Amino acid sequence: MSAPHSPALSPLLAAIAREIDTSRRMLHGIEAAIAGCCTSGAAPGAFAGLQGIDRLGQRLADLATLLAALAEQGGALPPDPARLAAGLNLAEIRALVLPDAVTDCETGDADATWLL
Repeated sequence: MSAPHSPALSPLLAAIAREIDTSRRMLHGIEAAIAGCCTSGAAPGAFAGLQGIDRLGQRLADLATLLAALAEQGGALPPDPARLAAGLNLAEIRALVLPDAVTDCETGDADATWLL
């Protein structure tokens, strides 16, 4: 017996994933602009709090990847957790689909960009 499908859900999920990815790209542009404006003459560590911008960008990228993977499964219920988690970098986002596979010490932070 095959899993039930919701084909009408796939286009919506794909559209949401595209919008999240667009937001991530916009955030990257803001991050670059702030870094360019604030680094000349700034005290060391003065802008360490801006690292949250990069972290948000990483989360948006993973959420977009997750929604795109869900849409690719054609609305199959239940979705395949391993396929959903395959392209995710952050442990807290992977934990959404594979909670038992993520350990407390795993960070999953890939390609961090520092704004110092």
